[in-house]
Amino acid sequence: MLVTAAPLNQAAVAAAIARSGDGAVTTFVGLVRDHNAGRRVLWLDYEAFAPLALKVFEQIAAEASRSTTAPAASRSAKRASSSPPRRRTAPARSPRAATPSSA
Repeated sequence: MLVTAAPLNQAAVAAAIARSGDGAVTTFVGLVRDHNAGRRVLWLDYEAFAPLALKVFEQIAAEASRSTTAPAASRSAKRASSSPPRRRTAPARSPRAATPSSA
């Protein structure tokens, strides 16, 4: 897995992870308002601590691998008896809005 500051190519990411037998590859593209708190939004800054991000990606991949390699009957039983899946979310960051000196 790769953590990069470069822009991501959604099609390239999907192609890199797709395998024979996959039913689908899902990616997400978010859209952001052009304003926040009455000010124009010019850009967003995202940051991540790469070693921790890689560790979490590996944990997610291992969990996904375990859930897709289990026999179908046991996956169904596990889903029926378990609580709803936990959502994995990153802390929200406020969009950086333009100030009169930077607009």
